[in-house]
Amino acid sequence: MDFRDFEGKKKKELEDLERLRNDELEKLKKERKAFEQKQRNMQMVQTSNKKEREEIDYLKKELQRVQEEAKAKEVKAKTHIERLSKQCEEFKLKNRELQDELKHLSEQISSTKATVQRSSNNPINTSS
Repeated sequence: MDFRDFEGKKKKELEDLERLRNDELEKLKKERKAFEQKQRNMQMVQTSNKKEREEIDYLKKELQRVQEEAKAKEVKAKTHIERLSKQCEEFKLKNRELQDELKHLSEQISSTKATVQRSSNNPINTSS
């Protein structure tokens, strides 16, 4: 083995090493690029998840508010219905009382008419 062969092998091995180095650098660049892309995607997912969680929380609070409003309206409506039912019963009672009074007054009128009619048919003798 002479010096030129040695230099040739050395040069070839250096070239092979340089090529290997460049290949490895390319692999690292691709891996780094893929890693950075994955990181960006994860951040976007986390941001999306955060926005979705915030929206879910908002919607849960909104649902609770609407349910509370509905419950309050239901209580108010129930109270209103109870008041109207009580008022209706009072009106029915008053109506019965007025009907009874009307019947009683009609009977009195009829009785008075009959008495007046009998008196007009039977004149009273004032001569003695």
